[in-house]
Amino acid sequence: MLIVAVDLDGTLVHTREANLAAYRFIGVRPPHDFHTRPWREWCLAEHHDQKSQLLPSYLRRYASPTPLMRLFRGMGGDIITNASSPAIATLREIFPELRTARIHGGLSPEEKVDWLNRAALPGLYIDDSIRTVEMVRRRTRWQAQLVTF
Repeated sequence: MLIVAVDLDGTLVHTREANLAAYRFIGVRPPHDFHTRPWREWCLAEHHDQKSQLLPSYLRRYASPTPLMRLFRGMGGDIITNASSPAIATLREIFPELRTARIHGGLSPEEKVDWLNRAALPGLYIDDSIRTVEMVRRRTRWQAQLVTF
């Protein structure tokens, strides 16, 4: 049996436009690669908090499943993500396949690596961030696959 763990934003669900719209609404112009970088690298905490409060309404408008969602629906697995609890709750409302999924939220790339290293057995990790994929490859026994949609 293959053990699978996946990222959420940009990997299972297209959320880039929702995040971008929320940031723009509060006057923040994210860098072009904002969606695959930790927000702490380029954004003030107060701006991130403001964006997070607005994000659920933008997710309802813009979020859509990636092609990987159909595969995840059939195979299951854990979701390890940087997404906040309100964002996860909203995505569970929108996508029925996420309602019963094991989602571990609020994890930085380093915390994702720690989570994977604590797993009983290694498996396959899938993410849209090359930085996180490379970190997983270097620092865990997991296979890591980059996806871009």
